[in-house]
Amino acid sequence: MKNIFAVLTFTLFCVFAHGKERAYQGSTPAHLAVREFLNISRTDSIDFIRWKLVLNGIHFELSCSYGLCQPGTNGFSNEKKVAFSGNLKKQEHLFELRHQATVFYIREINNNLVHLLDKNRQLLTGNGGWSYTLNNVSPGSYKEFFYP
Repeated sequence: MKNIFAVLTFTLFCVFAHGKERAYQGSTPAHLAVREFLNISRTDSIDFIRWKLVLNGIHFELSCSYGLCQPGTNGFSNEKKVAFSGNLKKQEHLFELRHQATVFYIREINNNLVHLLDKNRQLLTGNGGWSYTLNNVSPGSYKEFFYP
């Protein structure tokens, strides 16, 4: 009976130890590092990429739409999609997303914002229309916005 209780306790600890699922979304330009991670051809014409990133413990799920802007809308004239999942590793405020042989890094700015990084783990710089920051779909309160 003690062994069953120990196994059950360990299982519950493993399930809940990784924390709550967090989902981020946003739109970014198509930097070379982003294209490589998403396996998008360098020759594809892209105005922007729309992201949905879900971080869940030691895994992530990613779905992106990309293409040329449809004038007068928030959509694409030639929408293409990519979706995959992979392993997630967090060290302090740095997330490492690993999918097959590719690795991509994201910096947690606070509980509500993450920012995409280049191969040197430096913040990617956006342009006049787009940034490389993704927003939490369910943002926390103002008190949670900044780290203590």
